[in-house]
Amino acid sequence: MDSNYISECATGVAGLLAMGVGECIAASIILEIFLHTKLAFSRKINTQEELTSVVEEESKRLGIDAPIKSTLHGELEGVCRKNYDGYELHVGGWFARRSVVKHELYHICKGDCDTGYINKWAGRISFNFVEEPRADLYGIFGIKL
Repeated sequence: MDSNYISECATGVAGLLAMGVGECIAASIILEIFLHTKLAFSRKINTQEELTSVVEEESKRLGIDAPIKSTLHGELEGVCRKNYDGYELHVGGWFARRSVVKHELYHICKGDCDTGYINKWAGRISFNFVEEPRADLYGIFGIKL
């Protein structure tokens, strides 16, 4: 094989890989823009009781049976995590909205909170290009993947 041919093939593969990564990044950015636009129109959660009610309703819709302790506070936060007896969901500030609760519950539903990544780079790639966009699609449009 000619070394020029190998070089051309390698350049072509690198170009295709770069285009694929670029498309993934562009799609993630577009989804985030939709998410933040949807946030502006999503119903705000004002009380702990309202948050508890939304979590119960949306958990049933997703078929989540595990206990979820939800907390509403003043900090700008929307996060879920696994704890020793179930899950925790924290929302506050601008993120105290129904679409954010749906987004975080979808992470729980898909097992994203249960994952312990051995490789931090693989974990970041999975989070940014699989888990977050998937939860964004559910939080924004109700699409289950």
